[in-house]
Amino acid sequence: HYSFTNKRSSTTGSTNQHTMSPATKELIVAVVGYTGGVGSCLLNAMKRIDLKPFALVRSQTMKVGDSDDEVNIDYAYLGKRLVEQASKGNAVPVIADVTASSIVQTH
Repeated sequence: HYSFTNKRSSTTGSTNQHTMSPATKELIVAVVGYTGGVGSCLLNAMKRIDLKPFALVRSQTMKVGDSDDEVNIDYAYLGKRLVEQASKGNAVPVIADVTASSIVQTH
């Protein structure tokens, strides 16, 4: 079970203080289909809880890690980098596919 708790400060209303239960691990997230309506909503929700996407994937290209370079989609490379990044910090790799396509599942 993974959970993320965002505690709001009673004096400032700030949401900058996060607490994680012992069963909680950091999430390393690749968002597939981030330019559509659902993807935009997902990115906004992630931003509100200070969860930065590790990778952004569109129909033809992707950005992975801290690079601003867009490269052609390579799901094997994406999966490898996602797992590598997650294993650095005992985190959980997640691919959030908000497309209607079955392509991601076939890889």
